[in-house]
Amino acid sequence: MGITREDVELLRKAEENVVGFVMDDDNDAKVYSSLLLRILKNANDDAKVTMYVLRRLDTVVNDEPSLLPKRARQIASASAPPVEKDLLTDEAPSTSSLHAVQLDAEPFMALLAQSNSPVAVAAAHTLALLLAAPKVESADTEAFVRWILAELDSAGSSPSGITQARDYVPTLAILLRRIDVRHEVGQSGGVQLLCRLLQITSRDSSNSSSSGGAATATQSVPQLLYELCFCLWTLSFEEKLQPDFVTTGAIHTLTGMVQAAPREKVQRMCIAIFANLAQAESHHRSRFFREMHAAGLMKALESLKDLKAGKWKDSDIAEDLDLVLDALAHNYQEISTWERYAAEVKSGNLAWGACHEDQFWKENVRSIEEDDFSLLKHLCTLLTSNDEEIVSIACHDIGEFCRFYPRGRDIAKHFGAKDAIMGLIDSENHDVQRHALSAISKIMVNKWEGVHA
Repeated sequence: MGITREDVELLRKAEENVVGFVMDDDNDAKVYSSLLLRILKNANDDAKVTMYVLRRLDTVVNDEPSLLPKRARQIASASAPPVEKDLLTDEAPSTSSLHAVQLDAEPFMALLAQSNSPVAVAAAHTLALLLAAPKVESADTEAFVRWILAELDSAGSSPSGITQARDYVPTLAILLRRIDVRHEVGQSGGVQLLCRLLQITSRDSSNSSSSGGAATATQSVPQLLYELCFCLWTLSFEEKLQPDFVTTGAIHTLTGMVQAAPREKVQRMCIAIFANLAQAESHHRSRFFREMHAAGLMKALESLKDLKAGKWKDSDIAEDLDLVLDALAHNYQEISTWERYAAEVKSGNLAWGACHEDQFWKENVRSIEEDDFSLLKHLCTLLTSNDEEIVSIACHDIGEFCRFYPRGRDIAKHFGAKDAIMGLIDSENHDVQRHALSAISKIMVNKWEGVHA
């Protein structure tokens, strides 16, 4: 590797002293950083030496958060070929210059080929720290982002998916400090990918808990959920990416996280995402609200607010929670009665109210034709709900549809409503039994003129 006695002495002094000993002076910093990068480039597959260098670089950058931008620029400057001195000042450009410093990321990128190894994980983390610093650029940034996304996509279909995601999600979270990276991730389907990982992580966590899985794995899940939500939160700031939270089903996924999240910090990130969408300055905002209503977010947040009763560790959560609830309540008053009903059915959270009365069905029954009777299909699905009140309401609404819609009886039978409701007549729950009998009578009767409901 061509390490001289002087190199060894410098490494020893750097080990024995605080980071500032070699990094506070730009010239010393360049000599030390150049040495580390040279060793990294010429380690010749020596994992022990490579890991030593990566840990030292990580320590240098992370030693003092306020100095991270400067330290990253010092390392980036040391990685670049020598530059000519300024003709006017006879000095080389300072690393504190306003101009971007180019980082030669090739030594780090070469290590990424050792996919899923400790070396690849450490190299990715250190490279992300360097690239996330202001005014540090690299020709390999896009390739690096694509590599991380590919690793995470692979994690989504791997038996060891949580472990692999746990290795690289923190790295992605660091990179997403850069706005250009947010757009690159978003354009590559990042919102959908992160939501898929959220669902897999949450599901595997539940399976591990119920089967008595390893305690360490189960305990690490909340942190991974938090980091995944953090990544989505950074993407939710970008107006061009906000529609993806509707089209990918992210709002439904995040609502589920609010209801089931094992830690307050996960709920905090989810609510912060909803707050960003609720304050969006785009024409898509009405779509966001409709999707939130359809996901049952309002009910979930109201339940969460009652459960916590203001006892949040972070006061920002209460502010965001009230902001989202107020926005949802205001939007609820603006949308039509049918839109509210459609959102309620799609959310699966049925509750007795004006949308389940005779007058509503008389006025709106034709609206159920939309999208090939998709709401009727949803109602049929809700007949198998574990919530007996929801089953009762679904029976009632299907009965009302048959009562007021021409040939409603035939359409309901076509979607399997009759057979499903017949199976509920023997229910042990009195309300379910009563509404099932009422619905069946409406399905069986040919004409309702003069017949009381």
